[in-house]
Amino acid sequence: LTVLDQLPEEVAVQVAAVSAETRDGVVLELADGVVVEWGSAERTALKARVLQTLRATGSSAGARVIDVSAPELPIT
Repeated sequence: LTVLDQLPEEVAVQVAAVSAETRDGVVLELADGVVVEWGSAERTALKARVLQTLRATGSSAGARVIDVSAPELPIT
C-alpha cells in the first residue's frame, strides 16, 4: 500500500492491479497489460519518473514487462 500511496496521479490512474509476495517484491499491472516489476517502496518517486520516461519516449515500445526495481538500470 505504501507504493500506491506514493505514486504520482499520472501513474496511479494506469494501475489495474497490484501484487506483492514480499515487501520488496511489489508488482504493478497496468491497464494496458504491461507488468511493472517495482521492487520495494524505496525510491518510488524516482521509479515513477523512470517508468514515465520509458513509456513516453517509446523506449519500452512492445515491452510486456518493465523492471524499475533498480531505477538507475531499468530493464524492458
